[in-house]
Amino acid sequence: MEREGFIQYYQAIPNLRLLGQSLAYLCNFQATNVTTKKRAIDSFCEADGIIDIADYLGESFGVTVSAASEEDAQQTMAKLAKQVGIPRFVFLPPRQFPSSLSSLGKLDWQLVKNLRGSAAEVHLA
Repeated sequence: MEREGFIQYYQAIPNLRLLGQSLAYLCNFQATNVTTKKRAIDSFCEADGIIDIADYLGESFGVTVSAASEEDAQQTMAKLAKQVGIPRFVFLPPRQFPSSLSSLGKLDWQLVKNLRGSAAEVHLA
């Protein structure tokens, strides 16, 4: 399916419960135009708690935020939406991460820190 172009990329999402965030919410936004959408996406890229941004055709885009509760996620998204000038968004049901007996070690935290900017440019000291 990869050779035929049906699958174009893979994405790994860590168990965010290991980072104190048990939920991930997808929020869909509809900008007034593509320029506003571009500005909004650029702003969301710099925000804490954002784990994924999907740039759809046209004026819409999706943002996945990690949170410990639905209230935390809604507050985060409302604050960011207000900052970028797109006050309305659709808040979808959460993805819940499973409990884990593991914990993150020093190398794990280095990877998390380095992945914050760009996964393509990870350098460990």
